[in-house]
Amino acid sequence: MKNEFKTLNIEVYKCPECEQEIYSRAQHDFISCDCGRTSLDGGHLNDDTWIPERLIGLAIEAKRRILTLDITSRHLYDDWNNSIDDFGKVK
Repeated sequence: MKNEFKTLNIEVYKCPECEQEIYSRAQHDFISCDCGRTSLDGGHLNDDTWIPERLIGLAIEAKRRILTLDITSRHLYDDWNNSIDDFGKVK
């Protein structure tokens, strides 16, 4: 059986207001931090790094870091599409 997991780098943003870290899991995944001041939309792969297409609110000022997960982009999409919500906000 083929192992479908791989290391995926994800661009994560930390809200300067509430300090929660968030990332967008799919093309239409609009996600906000708990205080609602920082939002991201539309995650996609760019040179093996999953990055948002749009930064909204305080995200422009937010600190950025790379989070590495052993997961596929399909798992991130399914997490968003099926409302599982295990991913998207760093706990």
